[in-house]
Amino acid sequence: MYKFALLMKLKLLIFLFSFTFCVVCTSCTKDTYSTVDCSETKTTANVAETDSIQRYLDNRNANGEDIEAIRHPRGFYYVIKNKGSEKDIDIPEPCSTIVVDYQGRRFDGTVIDEGERSTFNLYQNIDGWKLALPLIGVGGEIDFYLPPSLAYGKLGSGLIKPDTYLFFTVKLYSVTPIIYAY
Repeated sequence: MYKFALLMKLKLLIFLFSFTFCVVCTSCTKDTYSTVDCSETKTTANVAETDSIQRYLDNRNANGEDIEAIRHPRGFYYVIKNKGSEKDIDIPEPCSTIVVDYQGRRFDGTVIDEGERSTFNLYQNIDGWKLALPLIGVGGEIDFYLPPSLAYGKLGSGLIKPDTYLFFTVKLYSVTPIIYAY
């Protein structure tokens, strides 16, 4: 009976070791990150969306504001309030983890989201963020005006109705590149 119990413990130990070995070996491969898409977004706003933002900015400027926004080739508008660091390591890439203060609003002024020292993986954000944040470095501040196609599109999200234009103001505190375990 003693030998049988010892043999069973030995088999259990071998099984646990083999199982652990398999889990460790398969979890440390590049395939673990196969759901992470760090490629640059290909989305571009259509002319009607871009024209709508331009009209919105023209209207605000006609009412006494002085917004000198630049049109990005992908169809959103932005104002860099502070460029921040220009070191390559301080500029976000598609798979960077960022720490920011931010506020997002609809064009009617309704705040839809905000945060202080909030941490995000940039690849998990909307396309407009992926395009706007690399325009500044750590310490930088940017305002950007997004058409629906670079925000939440036809689906919306929470307080954000489908086809909603959004305005964000963001201050970038830190950038950490993603590290893969191969």
